[in-house]
Amino acid sequence: MGIPRSIVELNRIFRRSFAIVDGIVGMEGNGPIQGTPKNCGVLVMGGDLPAVDATCCRIMGIDPARVEYLAMASDNLGI
Repeated sequence: MGIPRSIVELNRIFRRSFAIVDGIVGMEGNGPIQGTPKNCGVLVMGGDLPAVDATCCRIMGIDPARVEYLAMASDNLGI
């Protein structure tokens, strides 16, 4: 099934009501151990978990369509 498909299926089956992403201090580089802390000053929250992740991607300059589980979620969960 693969990790991206598993993420989508788990989100479809076990709907969560709210997500909070603490991006006050993020990380650049080879995380999670060798990365460099970066002050971002961001909190992202919402009731649609894939949309929260997609928003975080956009904040980081990543196209959510290039993140496999978000692309799948777009097709299956309507983000």
